[in-house]
Amino acid sequence: MTSSADDSTVEDRLLSRIRAARTTRTAPAGGLLRQAPLSFAQRSLWLQEQLGAGGVDYVIPAAYRLTGPLDADRLCVALSALVERHHILRTRFGTGPDGEPVQVIASAETFDTAVLDLSDVASATEREARAVAAAEAEAARPFDLTSGRPLRALFVRLGSEDGLLVLCLHHIVADGWTMGVLIRDLCALYEAEGGPLPPPTLQYADFAVRQHATLTGDRAQRELTYWRSRLEGVQALELPIDHPLPPMRTGEGGQVRFTVPGDVARTLRTCAAAHGASLFMVTLAAFKLLLAKWSGQRDIVVGSAVAGRTSSDLEDLAGNFVNMLVLRTKMDDGLTLGGLVNQVKSVTLEAYDHQELPFERLVAELAPERGPAGANPVFQVTYSLQTIGESERWSIPGVTVRAVDIGAPRAKFDLECQLVERDDGSLHGDIVFATELYEPATVRRMARHFLGVLRAMTQNPGLSVDLVDLLDDAERQELIHGFNDTAVGCPHDMTVHQLIEEQAARTPHTVAIVEDGDRLTYQELNAQANQLSRLLAARGVTPGNLVAVCASRSIDTVVTLLAIWKAGAAYVPVDPDYPDDRLTFMLSDAGAVLLTTQEQHRERMARISAVPQLVVDLERQAVAAQDGGDTEPLSRPGDLAYVLYTSGSTGRPKGVQVTHGSLANYLLWCADAYDLAQGTGSLVHSSLSFDLTVTSLFGPLLAGGRIRLLDDGSGVEELAAAVRRGRDLTLVKLTPTHLELLNRLLAPEELVGRVRTLVVGGEALRADTLRAFRAAGTRIINEYGPTETVVGSIAYEVGPDLPDQGSVPIGRPVANTQAYVLDPQGRPVVRGAVGELHLAGAGVARGYAGRPDVTADRFLPCPYGQPGTRMYRTGDLVRLAHDGRLMYQGRIDDQVKLHGYRIELGEIETVLAGHEEVESCAVALRADGTGEPRLLAAYVPVAGRSPAQDSMRAWCRRHLPRHMIPTWFTLVTSLPLSPNGKIDRSSLPASASASVSPGGDHVPPRTPTECAIAATWCEVLGVERVGLEDNFFDLGGHSLQAVRIMNRLRQQGMELRVRDIMRQQTVRLIAAVLDPGSMPPGR
Repeated sequence: MTSSADDSTVEDRLLSRIRAARTTRTAPAGGLLRQAPLSFAQRSLWLQEQLGAGGVDYVIPAAYRLTGPLDADRLCVALSALVERHHILRTRFGTGPDGEPVQVIASAETFDTAVLDLSDVASATEREARAVAAAEAEAARPFDLTSGRPLRALFVRLGSEDGLLVLCLHHIVADGWTMGVLIRDLCALYEAEGGPLPPPTLQYADFAVRQHATLTGDRAQRELTYWRSRLEGVQALELPIDHPLPPMRTGEGGQVRFTVPGDVARTLRTCAAAHGASLFMVTLAAFKLLLAKWSGQRDIVVGSAVAGRTSSDLEDLAGNFVNMLVLRTKMDDGLTLGGLVNQVKSVTLEAYDHQELPFERLVAELAPERGPAGANPVFQVTYSLQTIGESERWSIPGVTVRAVDIGAPRAKFDLECQLVERDDGSLHGDIVFATELYEPATVRRMARHFLGVLRAMTQNPGLSVDLVDLLDDAERQELIHGFNDTAVGCPHDMTVHQLIEEQAARTPHTVAIVEDGDRLTYQELNAQANQLSRLLAARGVTPGNLVAVCASRSIDTVVTLLAIWKAGAAYVPVDPDYPDDRLTFMLSDAGAVLLTTQEQHRERMARISAVPQLVVDLERQAVAAQDGGDTEPLSRPGDLAYVLYTSGSTGRPKGVQVTHGSLANYLLWCADAYDLAQGTGSLVHSSLSFDLTVTSLFGPLLAGGRIRLLDDGSGVEELAAAVRRGRDLTLVKLTPTHLELLNRLLAPEELVGRVRTLVVGGEALRADTLRAFRAAGTRIINEYGPTETVVGSIAYEVGPDLPDQGSVPIGRPVANTQAYVLDPQGRPVVRGAVGELHLAGAGVARGYAGRPDVTADRFLPCPYGQPGTRMYRTGDLVRLAHDGRLMYQGRIDDQVKLHGYRIELGEIETVLAGHEEVESCAVALRADGTGEPRLLAAYVPVAGRSPAQDSMRAWCRRHLPRHMIPTWFTLVTSLPLSPNGKIDRSSLPASASASVSPGGDHVPPRTPTECAIAATWCEVLGVERVGLEDNFFDLGGHSLQAVRIMNRLRQQGMELRVRDIMRQQTVRLIAAVLDPGSMPPGR
C-alpha cells in the first residue's frame, strides 16, 4: 500500500498537471489564417508522402451504422457544414516560396458526399457484402494532399431506415480523438439542419503556429536534454518473429481480440489503487513483462500515444495532435511485480511532464539506426488504454449511431496492443500486428499469455518478475515431452567399431575406403585395424588410455582410429596445422600415453613433446606381423571414444569427452536419416579435429557405404572437383563457408545428379546459399549440434516451403535427444520466445577432461528427464517457431562462430594479455568494408610501451591456430566499459582503418602481375594497400576470399589455383607462380 502522502489518485495528479498546462491557452493568430507551417506531426507525414511511403497506411477510415428514419440529403448538408466549421478538413498541402511545406486553407464550398443506393438489392446478405466492399474500397484509396481534400465521405443506403456512413481522412488532418469530435459535431449539425454551432475559438493552423513559437530556445533544449538522458543506450526490442524482416514494409495488418475476465478487471483496479497508479500503468507493467518474457530482454521500450491536447480549447478541434511518448522500463534482478508497477508509474508521470516535445523532433535529434523501410524508429511496439463512456455513444433523435469496423487494420508498428475500458467496467483488448512478421496463431498465444500476466499482477505483488510463469499445464507438457518425443530403439550394448566389425562380416568384399587409386574392403579394413590394435597393446596401450593422433587424411589414419578403439582406448586428434604451443598443451592436458603419427610429422612432434610415438607408415612390417582376427571387445558404451579439444573461454582449450554410446546413437541415426548405404560414396575432406568429420568418416561405415578420402592439401578446389567428377555421391557434409566456396567454383548445371544428400553444419545457415543445390534436386539438411552433444543434436530438412531468403531453421531434435528452451531460472519459455538451448539425451558428453569446475557449470542435472540424467547448457539462444521448428537467434556469451570454427573470444584475450607489453585487451567480431566478418583486437599497452602490430601477431601465431588470430590489432588508450563496469565490446571500433592493417615496412608491387594481384587483394580483402610481403592470412584472408581472388584474376587472364594462394600467401610468391621468371635471384 502507498503512504498517506500518496493517497490522491494518479488521475488527480495527471489532471492537475493538465490544468497547469492549460493556463497557457492557444491564442488564435490575428485574423483568419489562410496559410500556416505544418505542425511537427504533419511535417513527418508530409515527408513520408513525398517519399512515396504513405499510401493508404495513413488513411483513417471510420464507419457508422445509422439505424432509423434518416434523411440522406440532410446528412449531406450537415457534412458540408462540418467541413466549413473545421478548417483543417478543407486544407491542402504544398510548399512555400522558401521550399518549406505549408498548409493552405481553402474557401468554404459545398462538400460532395458520395451516395450508393443498395436498398433495391433483394438479398440482405448481398447488400451487406456490397456495402462492406464499397467501404473497404473507399478506405483503400490514397489521398492527393496537394490538390484534393483530406476528407472523403460515402453514404450507403441499405434500406429506408438503414444506412452506412463511411468517413475517410488522412492522418495529416486527424487523429483518433478527431473522429469522436467530428461524429459528435455531425450529429449536432444534422439535428440543427446545418445551422451554425458556437464557433470554435481557434483552428488547427493556430495550433501549428503556436507549436513552432513554443518549441524553441531553452524550453525545447530542456525537453531534449531530458529525453536524451532518458533514452541513452536504448536498444531496440527484438521480439521473435515468424517471418524474415522484409526490405520494405507494406503495412498489411491482422487483428486478434480478447476480453479480460471480469474478476481480473476488478482486481486490477484494486491493484492500481493500492499503488496510487492508474489502470493504464498497471496493465502497461503487465504488457512490458510479457514483452520481456517473449524477447528475453530486460530493458523494454514501448510507445504510447497521448492526445497532445494540453490546452482546453484544443479539445473540440479536428486535427492531428497526437504525440507518441517513449516509455522505457529496466527490469533489474530482484524486481517484484509491485516494484514494476511503481517503476512504470514513475516513468509514465515523468513522460507526461515532458510530453510537449513532438516525437518527430525527438527522432530527428536522436537519429536512431533505422530498420527496414517503413519500420518505426526507437520503438516497434505500442500500448494504449482507452476509456469509452456513455458520452461517447452518439445519436440523432430517432436514429441510432453505432461505430463498426472496416476491413483489416493497417499495421504501422510490429505490434499495437490496446485495452478498452467500457462504462460497464468490462475490459476488452485487441492486438494489431504486421502480417509480414507474425502468424495469427502466434499473436493469439501472446494475447493468452498477456491475460495470464494480468492475473498474476493481482495475486502476489511481492513475487519476483523472474518467477512469473506464462505457461499453462498443456503448453508445458507439450514443450517438455511432446516436442521431445524422439525415443528410438538402438543397440545400447554396441560400440561403433563393433558395428563396423559386424558390417565387415556381412559385406567383407565391399569397398569401404577409397583414397586416390587405393581401395580397402571392409574385410581388409577390419583385419588391419585388428593387427594395429594388437601392436598398440604391445606398445603399452591399455583400456581406458588416451592415444593422440597427429596425421593427415589417409587409409592409415582410418585404420588407426578403429585400432585405438579395438585396443580399448580413446583417440585425441591433434591437428598438425596447430602451433607448437597448442599441440604441447593438448598432449599434456589429455595425458596421452602414445602418439600415433606419420613420418612427415615425426620430427616436429618429437621436438615439442616427449610422448612416445608410433609412426604408422614406418611400422607396416610390425603391423603385418600381428594377428588379423577380431579382438575381444574391450570397450563398453560408457567408455570414452574420443576427446576433442575446443576453444576455451579461460584461455585454455577444453577437451570434450565423448563416449562410445553417445557416438553410436548419433551415427546410427545418421546412417538411417541420411540413407548412407546408398550412393557411390561420402566425401571426407575436413580435419579430424573438426567434429563434422565424424559424420562423413564413420557414418557410412556403419551402413556398409563407402568413404572417399580427399588429400589434406587439396583444399576446396579438390572438393569441388570431386563433386564435379562424382555421380550420385552419398553424402557431402560441410560448413556454410565451404558451401559458399562450392557455389563459386561450381556452376548450377554441374550439380545436377552429383550429390544425394548435402548436410550443412557448424554455423548459422542462410537460405540464399542453398539455391544452386536446391535447384539441382539435392536433399539438404541443416544439422546443429555442439561438440558436447556429439556433432548433431537437431536437424532440419529443407523443404519447398522454405523461402529463398533469411535464416534456415535448425529444426527438431534427433533420435533419443531432448531439446529444452529455458529461461535463466531453468524453466521452459513460451513457444516463440527466446531462451537458452539445453540438450539432453543419449548424445550428452561425459564432460571436459580435467575440468570439473567447467563441467559442473555446463553439464547440469536435467529436471525434465529420468533421475540421474544430465543436460548440456549450450549458450545458444533459440526460439521454437509457430511451425514447431527451432530457430537459432545468437549467443548468450562471447563465443562466436567464424568460418565454421567455434571461438571463445576470452581465449584470444587471455593469450594477448600474456604479452609482456599489454595491460588489457578485448577482442570482437567486426565486418570489414566488404561485409566479411573479421576478428579485431583492441589492446591497452603497459605504461611507456607501444607494442607493434607485428609483435602482437607473432605472439598470437605462437599460441593460437590460424583461425583464431585477429586480422586487425589496434592500440587504444582505454577499453570502453558498460554501465555495470564490464568491457563493452559493442563500443569497440566498428572496423579497423588502414592504419591498423597488418604489415611492417611496406614494399610496393613492381611488375604488372604483382600490381594486378595487389589491386585484387585490396578489392576483395577491403584494405587500402597491399605490399609484396603482406601475408594473405594476416590481412584476414580465408578460403572463400581466395576463391574470389582466383576468379577475378582469371577474368584478367591469370590462371591461378586456390591452393596457390593458400600456400604461397604473399603477393611476391603468388606472382612468382604466374611469372616464374619474376623472382629475383637468390629469393
